[in-house]
Amino acid sequence: MKLLVLVAVVIVSVSSVCANNLHPEITPAPKAEDLQKRQDYSDLIGWYSSSNYWYSYTCPSGQYYAAGPRFGACCPTGEPYCNPLVACEGNVGVFSNGVRGDCGTEICDTVTIFNSQNVAATGIHSLVACFSPDRFYSFPRTYYRATFALTTSTTNEPETSTATATKTVTQTATPGLGVKLLQDGMWKRLCIFSLLATLRNTSLKRIDMASDPRLTRWYIDMSRWTESTTLLPLIDTLQPAEQKKVRAFYHVADRHMSLASCLLKYLYIHRSAKVPWNQVIISRTPNPHCRPCYINTRETETLRLEFNVSHQASMVALAGCMYHSDAKADSMRKLDPSSSGAKGLPQVGVDITCTDERERRNPSLAPSTDKDLCEFVDIFTEAFSARELEIIKAGGEDGQARSIKHRTRMFYTYWALKEAYIKMIGEGLLASWLQKLEFSNVVSPEPEEEGVWGKPLSDIEIRLKGEPVDNVRMEVVAFGQRYILATAMRGGCVGQAQGLDAWDEFTAIDIDKEVGPCARGECKCLD
Repeated sequence: MKLLVLVAVVIVSVSSVCANNLHPEITPAPKAEDLQKRQDYSDLIGWYSSSNYWYSYTCPSGQYYAAGPRFGACCPTGEPYCNPLVACEGNVGVFSNGVRGDCGTEICDTVTIFNSQNVAATGIHSLVACFSPDRFYSFPRTYYRATFALTTSTTNEPETSTATATKTVTQTATPGLGVKLLQDGMWKRLCIFSLLATLRNTSLKRIDMASDPRLTRWYIDMSRWTESTTLLPLIDTLQPAEQKKVRAFYHVADRHMSLASCLLKYLYIHRSAKVPWNQVIISRTPNPHCRPCYINTRETETLRLEFNVSHQASMVALAGCMYHSDAKADSMRKLDPSSSGAKGLPQVGVDITCTDERERRNPSLAPSTDKDLCEFVDIFTEAFSARELEIIKAGGEDGQARSIKHRTRMFYTYWALKEAYIKMIGEGLLASWLQKLEFSNVVSPEPEEEGVWGKPLSDIEIRLKGEPVDNVRMEVVAFGQRYILATAMRGGCVGQAQGLDAWDEFTAIDIDKEVGPCARGECKCLD
């Protein structure tokens, strides 16, 4: 994929004399009233000082900044999360999910970001990004998320880990604007990845389980389209906002996947809610999760839809269910990683991993030795528990020797399970509880012939913070040689009411034969 370039730099204030070589304890800062104008902007990456001026460094237009424990990322506005870049391999950026992206004419590099000037060696994370060449050599390599002038009270702070910090200093300081933002909770809105949102609870009058919330699962393989054409079939039948989103992607393959994602969502809403195609509108749940959803605006209609979409390489999949509720805002319910219960509102997550995408991009990237595999897996230590990392590197829990290829598939199996679970909840991969979400009894599904689905594996045991999670059903399945798909669902009698919930197998959707007639108003779905 073509990576976005970070180039937005805005002069915001002249302060008292500012040193060009920044130090997180002793560099002066702008006046608080000047900082306040930008401090709470969601696109703010950080501040830096140059030639007695303070500058704000921001994400490109249409993106917000999200910071996790180790890495930050500029994510598209409206998207609940995105995978951050975690390393540069030459001019190629490596995402946290292992996918590579070419910076093209830009330069891949890493900068260090402190949460505050007044907090030494804490809250440090990195931003790996593609930088514009004309700015690259003039940009500093250290930024501060919050800055404020130093005032009173003496404290001793240790040496920090930046190139400009060369000694231990004694400073006089009291918490200023940056700490106040932390205390007031304003800062939390920017650290979306590491927080669970508390949304208002919803009371249910009824959930219609006459036939249970049957889980529908569809998929489209766009490889044929990408190999044969650059055209975007049926794009003119989407709402203008969706068309713009699809066309914004640089590579044809990415445009095709985005289009397929839209078409699957439109088709699911059209068929399930009996909405004319040209009246389908994709909404979003409230911040910070912003999950795609359908909001039924018909006053007398109690039908609700829950769905989730995933895409990887050429594969796009949707999982969704219908249920009835007269709650006007059931999408506003509290999102909690474990406590929804089997009788709550249904929540669904689906994820696709492609086991050979790295080596298809560059054969040398495929792990070929134990050392290669361990180094690759260790990139993602924040996503897995220590026990999970051991199992992945071993290739299973039985202690048998496994091939590197098998262990690589085990990694992608665990990754798909993690993604499906957190997408069900609505959190990102930098959720604060991610390492405490632990899967066991995981078996990596064996590869199948091209176009063939394997046997679904569902005996997965889940623990969160050491406690069993029995209100979630999960399943993992192989598709062909390359793909592993995981599905997660809770609520609607899933989990504890084992055997009551009905899950359909993944069904192929043909764009020409099935989507086309509906998009053109020629189907009989509304009869």
